[in-house]
Amino acid sequence: MATVRSDGDAGGLDAPLIECGALTVGLAHAVAATGADVLVIDADACGTRLGQRVAAATRTRLSTAQRGMPTLAAARSDLNADTVVRHCWALRGRDAAAGAGSVLLAAAPTHPEGARHAADLLGERADALAALGGRFTVLVSLPGPVVEPYRRLADAASLSVDAAARAGTAAPGGLRAVLAAFGRPAVPDPVTKLRVAGRAVGLVGPVRDSVLLGAAPRRAERGPLEALRTAAVALTRIGGLR
Repeated sequence: MATVRSDGDAGGLDAPLIECGALTVGLAHAVAATGADVLVIDADACGTRLGQRVAAATRTRLSTAQRGMPTLAAARSDLNADTVVRHCWALRGRDAAAGAGSVLLAAAPTHPEGARHAADLLGERADALAALGGRFTVLVSLPGPVVEPYRRLADAASLSVDAAARAGTAAPGGLRAVLAAFGRPAVPDPVTKLRVAGRAVGLVGPVRDSVLLGAAPRRAERGPLEALRTAAVALTRIGGLR
């Protein structure tokens, strides 16, 4: 099991380039492309509405009242693979190839109070959640400020994927590249640096959250998506992900 956090950078970029839930879903699809079945747990304790945002990006109907953390909590069942499958939404990959694994999403409640209750429940069942690694690659999204349930989930995880904004070094693209050719100053596009146990596993350029959640990418966003797939391969090679 791996937790996913997305933070700003003390070096001047004080806001994450990629929201944590969107990063987790995008990374899940990238890991699934390697053939693994992936379970995304939305441990959101503040109500970021990940399920609704996935539905909007993919133009599908996805209600946490029908499946997700609210129904899983109400079921009061053991946290095993069969139970999880019954209470998760299956997310279809944008361009899933033959041999790709599946992506399941257990979305948190949309209301902050309900989201905090669900996060508390996940914290209490952190060890059982980690045990699902025998069946799935489990990615747990931990958005927003660090709260007590996050600590318990982080302790049960074997890996932590940390994302932070960094100033870019590559030449800026689009119109700024044209302006730079005429001597006009241009700032390189910032990037998102992914790290596991202090080890860099990828640099992801600017990409909209909606694209990571399943919307069609623009041409300029295909490179960042490929970089995320490369990072997913590196992540699986580190070991301990399941």
